[in-house]
Amino acid sequence: MAVKIVLAMNKMRFIDVKGDPKGFVNFLDENDLPRSIIPRYRGNRLHILFHTCFIFMKHYSEFKHFLTVGTVKCKSLQAILRGAFCNKTAIKEMCVLALFGKLLTGPWMKKFYVSAEDATFDHVSGIQVVKKVLLIINNCKSNPAALFRRKTDFFGNTLAPDILKSIYAPLLTTNTSISFIDNQLKKMTFACLDAVQVVLKRQYKRYFSLSITETLKEETASARLHNIDSEEIVGMFSDAKGRCPNATICYMSSKLRCKKNKTVDFLDSLDPLSREKVVKWSIHVARNKRKRNRMQHVEIRDQISRREISKRQKMDEKGKRQLEKDLSNLTFSEMKNEYKHLSAKQFNDLEDVMFDRIIGRKLCHEWCHADTSKSVMYDGRVEKLSKRQKDIIYSISYWKDDETEIEAVDYCMKKFQLAADVIRGELIFS
Repeated sequence: MAVKIVLAMNKMRFIDVKGDPKGFVNFLDENDLPRSIIPRYRGNRLHILFHTCFIFMKHYSEFKHFLTVGTVKCKSLQAILRGAFCNKTAIKEMCVLALFGKLLTGPWMKKFYVSAEDATFDHVSGIQVVKKVLLIINNCKSNPAALFRRKTDFFGNTLAPDILKSIYAPLLTTNTSISFIDNQLKKMTFACLDAVQVVLKRQYKRYFSLSITETLKEETASARLHNIDSEEIVGMFSDAKGRCPNATICYMSSKLRCKKNKTVDFLDSLDPLSREKVVKWSIHVARNKRKRNRMQHVEIRDQISRREISKRQKMDEKGKRQLEKDLSNLTFSEMKNEYKHLSAKQFNDLEDVMFDRIIGRKLCHEWCHADTSKSVMYDGRVEKLSKRQKDIIYSISYWKDDETEIEAVDYCMKKFQLAADVIRGELIFS
């Protein structure tokens, strides 16, 4: 419920059609709250979710009053939000998320999402920091209620005075500060502790199994503690794609690498002779790389084509099996009425198959090759007929155009399989 409340409140704050941004801004101004107090949330940033829940808990009475009398534009959304905002379970959920925002995600952002100059530890040391956090979380699972009385966050930093009290203030029913902690709140807190522990162990599994050496420390000394670079690259790629929609991935990749690696600045720092040598070398290497990319793209297109043909063949086989099933329930006269579009030759061949008059006849049969998924024409001769329970089985010798009848291979075909192939135009008798 807490997530839905955050999303709905974002609609009211930022979306003019469904919400009421003007009314929301007016409410913030009247209560001396900053207009940026609620960040945009699109469902992909946990820290934003936790921080927003903290804002709602800290200013619970003001937001509740706003949802009661604060807007006249979106009655339905306001009424639904007011009901959810006053729900005891929703309040507890927001309280727990706000708590983890102050104990975990907020300090995490301050420690890891910093510039290289402001970082207080390197990439390898960060692994040890996460291990200590995991140890604290594991210890807290034995007494989840104690989290609401902590003086420090999970990183050992001292919390601001009464910051946790502002989180659980809407839950207080008496003057005592622990009366709000019931079994439901304990279960929610324990579930969050357990989920955080599981996620951190999964994400840092490879890091925890590493053997830390001096060489590794040197190699990772310049590595970032966060993924901001990756997000920046995605944004740059999106912008480049918008500017040059027909550009190749190879071109945009080279352009982004040039900007991030400061290639032009490096070339400008070289003397003319060295610069010319580097540029000529890069042209040669890039040409070979482009050739390899083209060959790879051709292979990928061929593979895609083969897979499409294979899918169509499977669909074709499914339709053929259904046709065989339908034919087994029809008489020949019913078939003539059902498939009036057939030519006179097809009707004659179908009649010969249904009345078992094809022994010794030569034929031309189209088959789909299993390996290449391409149609191949086979010559053949019907050798004999046998009955197996309710089915009539024909033994047919098949050979390719470049083979002789001596090299023919015998296959068993059911009567209605042949009839279906005649109707589909894949089988012709001579």
